[in-house]
Order: sequence, then C-alpha cells, then structure tokens
Amino acid sequence: MFSIIIPVYKGEKYIRQTLLSVVKQTYTNYEVVVVDDGSPDNSRLVIENFIKDYPDFPLKYIYQQNKGLGGAKNTGIRHAEGDIIAVLDQDDIWYPSRLERVAKVFEEYKDVDIVCHNEFFCRDGKIIKKSNYGPYVKDMYRFLLYRGNVLSTSATSFRSSVIDKIGYFTERTDLFHFVEDYDFWVRAAKKNLKFFFIKDYLGEYTIHNSNFSSNQDIMCRHLINVIEYHHHRNKKSILDIPRFKRRKANIYFFHSLLCLTNKDIKHFAKYLVKGVSNNPLFILTELKRIYKVIVKQKKKEICF
Repeated sequence: MFSIIIPVYKGEKYIRQTLLSVVKQTYTNYEVVVVDDGSPDNSRLVIENFIKDYPDFPLKYIYQQNKGLGGAKNTGIRHAEGDIIAVLDQDDIWYPSRLERVAKVFEEYKDVDIVCHNEFFCRDGKIIKKSNYGPYVKDMYRFLLYRGNVLSTSATSFRSSVIDKIGYFTERTDLFHFVEDYDFWVRAAKKNLKFFFIKDYLGEYTIHNSNFSSNQDIMCRHLINVIEYHHHRNKKSILDIPRFKRRKANIYFFHSLLCLTNKDIKHFAKYLVKGVSNNPLFILTELKRIYKVIVKQKKKEICF
C-alpha cells in the first residue's frame, strides 16, 4: 500500500487540484496523509470541504505548528501505514496511471528502494519544460553529490524500509531548508540503496511566484550546505576536489542566471563572482548562456 504524504503550507489555491489528481488514480491501494504545517491561510477549510465532497476518500488530516518541509514530511511518515511512501507537494499533480506504474516497478524489482519518473514543468496550466530525471549510475552517491539532484520530490516514491536504513528527512531549516529532499537522496545513495528511473512523464510540477523556488537566496546557500556537508564527510578520490569546486560554481552560476532573468543585477554579480572564485574557467564556458538571457530580455523590452 502507498502512503501519500502531502505537506501543506499556504496551499489553499492548489491543494484541491492536487488531491483530485490522487482521486483519479487507477491504482487505489493507498492512504493519504495531509500534514497542515501551521498554514495561516484557508488551507484547512479547503481540505475540510474536500473531505465533505469525497467522504470515502482515505484521507488523514493532521495539523501541527510550523516545522518546515522536513518536519511536515516526517510527521506524515510517522503516521503512515503503507510499505511505500510517496511525497506529493501541495501544488503538484499526478497523472492517473502514476501510482500504478510505480507499483509495478516495486513489484517487479524487489531490490529497488527508490523510484522516480519524469515530469512536466507547468505554469498556468501550460507545459513549459520537460524534466528528465536520472540516470541511474553505479556510483550514485558521487553522481548526486557532484553532478546535482536528479530526482524530484513529487516524482519519487520509496519503500518505508528506507527510513530504517538512513533515517528521516532533516529538519534543520537553518541549514537545509527547501533542500531536505536532496540531502535525503544523497544519504540513500551513500548507503548504496538502489534507484530506478521511469522514463515516462507521470506528473506535473507547478511553477508559480509563491512556491519555494522563489526563495532563491536561501535555496542557493542551502544547496551549497548540502554538498559541503557531504563532501567533507566523503572518502575522497583525487578527482573529487575539482568536482566539488565545479559543482559549487555551477550552483552559483544557475542562481546568477535566475537573478539576471529577474533583473536583480546585485545578486547576479554576487553569484557570478562566487562561481568564478570556485572555478576560474567557469565564466568562459557560461558567457554564451548569459548573453542569451540578456538578448531575450532586450527582445521582451521592445515588444509592444
């Protein structure tokens, strides 16, 4: 049985459509645990109305004082009864065959611990990007640590036994806020747990101004915290130090581009300098992408 964990914080606008995507699943052996992480909006009312509309829907509603994403996920997991955990963000949706496809993988491959599928990135109901996750490699630990996070929370499910092997999601919001899932996958890979990637697109990640991706400065600093934390505890090979510096440079560059796109020149310059300081060749390889962003902005400015 799947235990679907849905952390909610300021989710009144999206949570109903997220729950409806679960209602439409072709695979019905599941429970849903909604953890209201101290939402100050009308999330609770929306959820209560949903329960009234779908009285037979297997939903547990839990309210708690705000603990952050990691704390909300952990509360849900502690109340879960299923042998497979699937975390679904409050604003994302699954396609009807999602649980069925994932269940088949777990049934067929008994040695697989974590399953992830591809998903679409959507804004205002329109697909703007295909997001392909994976691949699975032999040294998944180094791949995740030095190449980046190749999984997405709402696209990933794992056996409940994973918690026994690596522990719960981190609740350190001072160090790993918004990136607790990345830390979780890295810890799983360090324990040599097996990942499986489904190539099909089985859900949608919703992009909007109020979701966590808008907290770019925290996201950047805490991504760096994850790789620094694990790098310094890694039994390093001779190539890991340049990989570490290149990875940090890539993170800084990615966030510099986001700032440039939002015309935040101050933070764009700050991240760019940090990227170059970690990898001096970084600026030469990325100048083309910076130029493309600038050209794209200028075209928008002259459009009437």
